[in-house]
Amino acid sequence: IQQSITPTLPEKYARRQKLVDSLKEKILENKFITLHGSTGMGKSSIAALLVNSLKLEHKWITLRGVDANSINAVLFGISVTLRNFEDTILIIDDISFGVDLNIYENALAGLISLVLSKNGYVIITTQDDLPDKVSHYLPSVNDLIVDVPAMDQDEVKELAQRHGCPANKVLDLWSSFVFIKTGGHPQLVHAKIRSLESSGWPAPTVASLVNPDNFETIKREAKKRLISDFPMESTRTLSYRLSIMHHPFKKQHALV
Repeated sequence: IQQSITPTLPEKYARRQKLVDSLKEKILENKFITLHGSTGMGKSSIAALLVNSLKLEHKWITLRGVDANSINAVLFGISVTLRNFEDTILIIDDISFGVDLNIYENALAGLISLVLSKNGYVIITTQDDLPDKVSHYLPSVNDLIVDVPAMDQDEVKELAQRHGCPANKVLDLWSSFVFIKTGGHPQLVHAKIRSLESSGWPAPTVASLVNPDNFETIKREAKKRLISDFPMESTRTLSYRLSIMHHPFKKQHALV
């Protein structure tokens, strides 16, 4: 669970420099930031890029799929470790604030308070809303929660170039197509660009633009990844039941 270095980024990744620069400015000013977004939006990758840009000592904790009691133990353990550290970045990656939040809420709030009191920085990545007890330690929580945006067309174009797309009309056509077809969703963008790279970046045709052979396969793989990211069978079952509802519902109704 606990790591001392950031996760290794792929050799060819989206640098998203404007976004990283904006986040760096926020965290240097406020000492805290939450990267919020659904599966596949690249929260962990952006956190890694942000940490690399700050060039400070850091501790990285990955909590995907970890049960509440284990989260509590890890948070208490890292609190002991960080008591003698200052100017340290703490990354709490992929934490889920579910129904068992009460088990580790105090440990989380205490850890964040400790790091901030020692002139450190905290980065959290999550799909959930920040707990009230954590928000209590933050001056203006709304400014410190960033919904990770989709990639824009320039970022898609840059990624295509990094994957070997020739800098000509092929680049313009494919980057525009990938952006429109994926909506800039990072996971789908990366999957489609890797597929085009493996095909040697062929000249786009009407048929390939209108009905690419493997795009549905890419979307199915993304859906499987999304399902696998739910740690418990009960969560997967609830998500399925909610997905087939035909009328709007509120979050509190889903959790009843």
